Amino acid sequence: MINYLKEFQDALDDFLDLSIYFNQNEIRYKFQGVWTSSNFEKDIQEKAKNLEHLLSRQLKNGLDNKTFLSELQLEIRKAYNFLYDIYYDDFDNLSKSNLKIRYSSAYPDYISVDLYTYEFFEKLISNEKFLKQFQSGNIEFQLLFESLSNLFENFQKNDTTPSRQQFENLKLLNCIYCYREILFDLLGLIDHYIYNFDKIDFSKIEEIEFQPIVQAVKCNLNLSKVEAAKFFSFLIYDKIIFIDSSDEKADKIRIQKFIENNFTYKSLNSKQESITKINREISDFKLYNKSDYNKVIDDFIKILESKKKT
Repeated sequence: MINYLKEFQDALDDFLDLSIYFNQNEIRYKFQGVWTSSNFEKDIQEKAKNLEHLLSRQLKNGLDNKTFLSELQLEIRKAYNFLYDIYYDDFDNLSKSNLKIRYSSAYPDYISVDLYTYEFFEKLISNEKFLKQFQSGNIEFQLLFESLSNLFENFQKNDTTPSRQQFENLKLLNCIYCYREILFDLLGLIDHYIYNFDKIDFSKIEEIEFQPIVQAVKCNLNLSKVEAAKFFSFLIYDKIIFIDSSDEKADKIRIQKFIENNFTYKSLNSKQESITKINREISDFKLYNKSDYNKVIDDFIKILESKKKT
């Protein structure tokens, strides 16, 4: 007889393993058992899809799904909350984020092919024609590409280049962030099951497609994505808006999902676009110092002042 719960728990333990390995010979990181590379996002998404499949199978055959989902929610939220407090822009000092890194000098049996190598970005940034040709194609793992490009461009302004260690540190942080976003989506799925528990026939769970908790006509914001993120960040962090004040971190997750499901922002071409992955911009808000924080408030005060009737 197949033990669905054990199969799911084994896969969950693997998916929530936050161990990081650094190979000193290759000067490369491994996270989630996957090399930090241009293929990382695709590899982690495949692991997440497999976990969701095992979850559906367990829910279809489980005897106490309400307790199971509540415990699962707490377990995933614990991992997410830890990753939420990482300093994703500090590639010089990973120790500030309390990441546990194991070091090895052994030669690895296998290394995945990586398009985004140090040498690749050296050539990319120094050759404008090559850069344009590459950008016109399909860019895998867009977030990582843009982050590493910006790293070289910022150093280039001072006629220097980042060290290989800085480069690999930033790749690791971007891969962890990518994993955190996938974890965020998984948590949203669990929340969906919990909030709609009495409406779901779990015996037919494979027929259910995940839908937003709130389905409505979207509200359009006359703000850029960054401006919208600053606006909502202020409202969230000062507790002006909330869904459930009893659990602050869980409430931020719910509100961010609500924002993505119900609001659009004005893009550079003046079209209204759906808000996706706003979590990073909102996370950046907590890193603002006092003067930056006050500037955000001042910016919105100016907007409100301009609306005064004379």
